[in-house]
Amino acid sequence: MKALVTGASSGVGLAITRELLNTYPDIEIIAQYNSQRPEIEDERLHTWQSDFTQPLADLPAVGDSLDLLIHCAGVCPLGSCAESTRAQWEEAMSVNLHSPAELTAALLPQLKKAGAHVIYINSGAGMNTRPLWGAYSASKFAARAWCEALRQENPEIRVSSIYPGRIATPMQEKVVEFLGETWNPSKYLSVDSVKAAAMALVKAPADCQPQDIVLRPRG
Repeated sequence: MKALVTGASSGVGLAITRELLNTYPDIEIIAQYNSQRPEIEDERLHTWQSDFTQPLADLPAVGDSLDLLIHCAGVCPLGSCAESTRAQWEEAMSVNLHSPAELTAALLPQLKKAGAHVIYINSGAGMNTRPLWGAYSASKFAARAWCEALRQENPEIRVSSIYPGRIATPMQEKVVEFLGETWNPSKYLSVDSVKAAAMALVKAPADCQPQDIVLRPRG
């Protein structure tokens, strides 16, 4: 199996990368990162540095086929619609939508050849929004539409999305600080819970097309 995981430096992307290595002895993974390389030492892991705020300068060397593409890279700029800058809107759209769509389109021949599975880590904000979440939510709503179109246009591959609520990650800590809330990881989904949902999709039988998984914290 050959996989590409974006946003593999921390949080959900890092957890999924580790779980794939632990689960599949024969796997080869390309881990995308922006500035901080994944803290994994494994000869089956290769890294690809790419800044998703910009058009892709190059493509990862995946060979002639790719079995699994998991999009975990993401940013969450917050602010009111009145005060959010164009740069914030562009950052959200670039990282959360444009780069994943550009990368996937470029790798479609390899994905189709393998009958691959594309998994996008979306957000509850891709289904509902709230004050101060406009730019982030808009990018995730758009990603939802992109994934649905990608699935319908390419029956040779499977396309699935996960819509988690707020996750206890370093990015969430910054969100909590911005919103003036108290950091309490027990209020949020754990990284392991989202990782488990992604792995359930990876292991889904080949005769089914899992589309959406929605996760919310209990209580």
